[in-house]
Amino acid sequence: MIVLMPAEGSGVVLSGVELAIALGTVGLAVLLPVLAVVALLQERRRHLRTPVAGTLAAPPSSSWDALTGLPGRAPLEERLVEAHARARATMGRLAVVVCDVQRVHEVNRRHGRAGGDQLLRFAADHLVAVAGPDAYVARTGGDQFTLLLEEPVTDADLILLARELGAPAVGPHGEEVLFWVGASVWTPGQGTDAGQVLADAELALGQARRTRRPGEAATPAFYDAPLRDDVVRRERLRRDLVDAVAHGDIVAVFQPVTDTTTLDVVGLEALARWHRFGRLLEPAEWWDLADEEGLVATIGFGVLRAARAVTERSGLPVAVNVAPSQVEHPGFVAAVEEAWGPGLWDRLTLEITESDALEDLDVAERALSRLVALGVRVAIDDFGTGYNSLARLGTLPLHVLKVDRSFVQRVVTTEGAAVVQAIVSLARAHRLDVVAEGVEEPEQLAALSAMGVPTVQGFLLGRPSRTIPRRAHAAPSMGGGPVPRLSPAASA
Repeated sequence: MIVLMPAEGSGVVLSGVELAIALGTVGLAVLLPVLAVVALLQERRRHLRTPVAGTLAAPPSSSWDALTGLPGRAPLEERLVEAHARARATMGRLAVVVCDVQRVHEVNRRHGRAGGDQLLRFAADHLVAVAGPDAYVARTGGDQFTLLLEEPVTDADLILLARELGAPAVGPHGEEVLFWVGASVWTPGQGTDAGQVLADAELALGQARRTRRPGEAATPAFYDAPLRDDVVRRERLRRDLVDAVAHGDIVAVFQPVTDTTTLDVVGLEALARWHRFGRLLEPAEWWDLADEEGLVATIGFGVLRAARAVTERSGLPVAVNVAPSQVEHPGFVAAVEEAWGPGLWDRLTLEITESDALEDLDVAERALSRLVALGVRVAIDDFGTGYNSLARLGTLPLHVLKVDRSFVQRVVTTEGAAVVQAIVSLARAHRLDVVAEGVEEPEQLAALSAMGVPTVQGFLLGRPSRTIPRRAHAAPSMGGGPVPRLSPAASA
């Protein structure tokens, strides 16, 4: 028998069974809310670790992405700091993988903003599924996602995961969805902090983007000592390029376009070169940096001004390359008019590289049509190397197809000749002129002439030079003379 003594002092006697029932009731009343809170916390942690895009209701926080239901950059950075501390304490490893969805802008153009949102939700679901339950997946940018993986993280597993993440997937509109992938690994003994691990992965992503064009399956890039050295070199090159543009060290060179029958020079192509340390560096070594720094328009319109000066002195028509970012800019036509100056429009051809992506063909068509009305000709450069050649033939106001050098190099073979002949027939059907690029051997020139290609250019007939090539039938006074440096002031 147990006696409970309340404050009033009166005794209440309960049996053992009655006491057990009373204590159980009180215990449940206290324990149930605690269990509910614990369950909610566990569910919260589960969602933080493996969120499922498109199915989670995003918490009311700006740190979470409402579109995909994934955590944003701030939660990722917090999680990364915690993971880095655990790895240091346990002598473990951790990995960060950054993925960019390719060609989101193109999907936006074709299917509208809603279609682009569908693509991003699909990308989130796809990455979560491929990464598995042990990965923490976050959306850290407009088309960028970041994955955090803790132990066990082996090199073999990470390489396999990166390849799976970079493999094509079928998107919500039936299109092929591709990702650029960059990764970094923290191992015991490294002095880098959590923020640097993320920064290294983003640098690796930049390397992956530079080594593949849009529309191509990406090879994952991993941050290592050689990549670190490359980053240092590129940053030095970037600074030097900005100074070069400001000081007029980007110069124009001119390659002759030659008649295949008479071998007369009938035109020129203006090309940009960087005069650095006594060498003329081709754009392949620095053009992507110019694009990243927003210098493409400045350089491009500078080449256009130099081309105008050369055509006035030589009487030769001149072709100038323009980038998609230039053509699609609202002020493109006005900038061309300012850089070229009045008149002589029939001597100017604007070349658009076929492998570069024009995101808005309608905008490009309107801008080019206004210039064509002035007398400008439009060419597709490197024809046959891109993914929308025929679409451009039906949309843009074109006058010239330039056969890519990769086809010209094989023109002496049966298969190569058939490809070039098909391009020539296609051009004739659209009433377009043809120029073959990259002619380096006499046999190539003979084959092109035999199939009716009227004009060619290449090292066999003349390398790009800062002096103006003479026409075979022109007076000496029509050619020669150095080409001026490009003015750093240009219209954007």
